Amino acid sequence: MLGCKDWPPDVVLDTPIPLLELAVKGTVKFVIDTSPFAKREPDDDDPPPDRAEAGEDIAAFLISKMKGKAPP
Repeated sequence: MLGCKDWPPDVVLDTPIPLLELAVKGTVKFVIDTSPFAKREPDDDDPPPDRAEAGEDIAAFLISKMKGKAPP
């Protein structure tokens, strides 16, 4: 897949793995989005978290970090 992006081997070998994964995912997404024959499937992304639950989680985390420490 990376060969079709015209990346020479030395660039691929010097690029961090997460960036290579992003490049491959982007290429695949582009091919699927622009292909008239592609099967359209919904994204597998998780729904956004509940704001109240996220606030409680952050508060619990901060309280757990402050236990046993003097206030600033």
